[in-house]
Amino acid sequence: MNNFAVAGIDGYGGLVLDKNDNETIIHKSFHVNLYDGEDNRTEHRNLAAIATTHRLVIANEDPGKVVYYEVPLSFVTSVTSKGRALFRKHGRVYLTMTTRTGHQPAFPDTRKDQLMITLHDQDEAKLADKISKALEEKAWTLAERTRKEQRAAYDRVYGIGGIKNRQQQQAKSGDALLGAFDDLTTLMKEAQRLADMAKTLQTQQAAAQQSDGNDRDKEELASMLATAGLVSPVTKDVSRDSYYTDLARQLAGFLAGPLKEAKGMLQVVDAYAMYNRARGTALVTSDDFMAVLRLFPELGIPIETVRLSSGVSVVQDSAVGTTALLEAVEGYLARFAGSMEDLSTLTPVTAAALAEEAGVTPILAKEALLLAEKKGLVCRDDHVGVAFYSNFMRGG
Repeated sequence: MNNFAVAGIDGYGGLVLDKNDNETIIHKSFHVNLYDGEDNRTEHRNLAAIATTHRLVIANEDPGKVVYYEVPLSFVTSVTSKGRALFRKHGRVYLTMTTRTGHQPAFPDTRKDQLMITLHDQDEAKLADKISKALEEKAWTLAERTRKEQRAAYDRVYGIGGIKNRQQQQAKSGDALLGAFDDLTTLMKEAQRLADMAKTLQTQQAAAQQSDGNDRDKEELASMLATAGLVSPVTKDVSRDSYYTDLARQLAGFLAGPLKEAKGMLQVVDAYAMYNRARGTALVTSDDFMAVLRLFPELGIPIETVRLSSGVSVVQDSAVGTTALLEAVEGYLARFAGSMEDLSTLTPVTAAALAEEAGVTPILAKEALLLAEKKGLVCRDDHVGVAFYSNFMRGG
């Protein structure tokens, strides 16, 4: 147990996976106890055991005190399991480990060489099997070779050779797309392959930050790739009892970027479409999506679902609220509204114009103008259509 260290956690209580190495969750067991070797006493009860392609993670996922402890599988030398018996009411998994150094032990007063996990749900054989397969595949040893291949691929992107390579890849992609429609199974395999390509491109983009180029273009490309494919989509067959909790944390982390770009507010239907596009073939139903949104307050996630006066449902950053939308209206008025000193300069603001200028949807732009009207920032002009003028009579 002394080999365990505290694992990374995101702002929403989710386990941070290594995107660069394509780390994925392969199994999750619940209601487990953690023991130091064969010791029959422990304080570490009712936890979750998460096996990834790279690590064994022990998780306390109670809301308000989420913490993860991890040990790299490279330190695990053997894994065995024992089922229930006459005098043994819980299944067991035993792991033997080599000594790990250079880390801050999560359990300093324990042995280093052996760990025993007891499971209430008769899941010991499956957990041990998943860890054994991960030990055989050694996904973590592929990282350096993958990085070398990515650097070589990046070198082939530019110049005449890069143009030729892109043309060849486009031709191959066209052939692959035609072949994908032969049957549904092939299509799903091709979709997964394209998601893997998106992960690789995202890694290449991160490595290219030191090179010359347009920063804005790089940021846009990184944003596109970030929504192109999730590293390890939460699924019911892996998460099981904690499916909705795990899905909520992953969804919150996913929405952080799009919410920031959309000034803190997204239509629910847009958020649902973006998330499912990123999941590839592992789609989430609309019922599950809405159930997860309702879980956010319970998990302390600062994203809320709001029904606007127009009837549209949106998800919004609780810390930002409608402030960013009102600031967008004020910014537009400052630039285009004109002045009372010269009435010929007065220019109305419409939802379409604000949407284009602020980079939000027309529906949210209309909602922003209605909010601004309530705040006294603008005055309505009803004629053919609806327009608003800056309220020069407001105080301050």
